[in-house]
Amino acid sequence: MGGRLDATNILYPAVSVITRICFDHQEFLGETLREIAAEKAGIIKTSVPVVCSAQEPEALEMIEAKASEEGAELFVCGRDFTSCLVQSTMDGITFDYQGSQRVDTLRVPLCGVHQLENASVAVKAMELIMEKASVTLQSVREGLARTTWRGRLELIKGERYRYDLLIDGAHNPAAAQALAEALRRYFVPSYGEIILILGIMADKDIEGIMRPLLPIASEVIFTAPGYERAAAPERLAEYAKSIGFTSTVTTSVKEALDRAAKTMERYPSSEARHLLVITGSFYTIGEAKVVLGHKGILTGLRE
Repeated sequence: MGGRLDATNILYPAVSVITRICFDHQEFLGETLREIAAEKAGIIKTSVPVVCSAQEPEALEMIEAKASEEGAELFVCGRDFTSCLVQSTMDGITFDYQGSQRVDTLRVPLCGVHQLENASVAVKAMELIMEKASVTLQSVREGLARTTWRGRLELIKGERYRYDLLIDGAHNPAAAQALAEALRRYFVPSYGEIILILGIMADKDIEGIMRPLLPIASEVIFTAPGYERAAAPERLAEYAKSIGFTSTVTTSVKEALDRAAKTMERYPSSEARHLLVITGSFYTIGEAKVVLGHKGILTGLRE
């Protein structure tokens, strides 16, 4: 979860990094954004510089107060350093960075405009430790260009089928919104039918996760990973029905994948490939990758 009580907080870092704060893990971090931000700001150490993403005003207020208390210099994305998006495609983003120095044409092979802020925060953090470590701008450039992030808009090509599979561990409303925006921007124009496979933990904001995703799908299949915190698929289907969406319920991730594969076979042939999107929890996508044999291709979903 990150923050004051996280196990990683025993470390004394060269620089602290706080990414965008949203509502998640409220049972541990607090019910308001101020409370959550106060917990996240617990990583700030005396005299250790802090880099953070752009934040809502109430969250930034808590971070600034903690940084001031600890005598830690604070650098905020969009205020103390900036980036300009040059290009964004399904294969990644290219951007220009302006911090202590200007660096043009940086590339990150991660899909989604939201990665611009993440990458910018990483570059600023590296700027702050360059003088203390053997890090050069060229090594930062090369490191960004080699970045991989499994389970985040991870596209698996279905070489033997007319469809591909997109895996994303969107487990809170902010992540679901980022996924929805990426789907509309990159994948909807490039694919035919889109089937959504969704399994969510019962203690999450189910409505907030589902609402941006359901309108994008041609069909929705609800499932549950084999984990005690998982919400019953029937519960997910009832909510979907209440806001006007029909769905199918399955008892396991494998069954959901099998059902989706059979559904895809019924779609008429077209030049456009179809897309399976599986999301809602890292537990859900983890089971999907097990079913797929941890391979980068779809070798068969009915084994």
